[in-house]
Amino acid sequence: ATARKVGVDRDAIRASHPRLIHCSITGYGQEGPDADRAGHDLNFVAETGLLSYDVTGRTAPALPRMFIADVGGGAMSGVIGILAALVARGRTGDGAFIDISMHHASLYWLMLPAARLLVRGVSPDAPDLPTDGSFACYNVYECADGKWIALGALEQKFWAGFCERIGHPEWAARQYDAAAQPGILAEARALMRARTRDTWVEAFLDLDICLSPVRDPAEALAAAGALLGDAGGIRMPRPPFLP
Repeated sequence: ATARKVGVDRDAIRASHPRLIHCSITGYGQEGPDADRAGHDLNFVAETGLLSYDVTGRTAPALPRMFIADVGGGAMSGVIGILAALVARGRTGDGAFIDISMHHASLYWLMLPAARLLVRGVSPDAPDLPTDGSFACYNVYECADGKWIALGALEQKFWAGFCERIGHPEWAARQYDAAAQPGILAEARALMRARTRDTWVEAFLDLDICLSPVRDPAEALAAAGALLGDAGGIRMPRPPFLP
């Protein structure tokens, strides 16, 4: 509505600059009953199911500290749409209007539970995926110092390497045995609490098994290669791609 008032809506821009690529990022899109509604990241993830999906072990949704809908839904979708429009313009000579709704773009982050529900008719909350927190091979473990490690050993070779190193090779064959998971998880959690996070990381340095320290933001930014450099006294995280 605001764009139309000041004369920079899609029709006005296309009439005067037909080759221009114009991207609009709004909460709920240009059309429909919610087009003029106000909203923030929290509203979009609440309405698309993202906020309620990850409540493992909690009775209430956790307030996201990252801007999933704003950045993951809006900005990233906008970049993808603009790049696609640039390719199309190179072939046709025509510009484009890219309409990004942060609400609708956030729905794509539900691709796995949505596929289970829409294709298989299975509840998104059904505990039958190895990534849902009920399997020992793909989980987070608290250590003696209150810090955590993350284990993403979905492939059998990684899980077998982990089991061998911690002294439980018998767990390897039961990686996806759902009935065995509560017992394995309880033992693994007790074992991980016996050492500090960095001690565990050091113990697995020679094994490539998808085990990582759970870092806080300060640790992550201090890690080698995390920052682009010091340009004129300004430090910034390394971009996801470099020329």
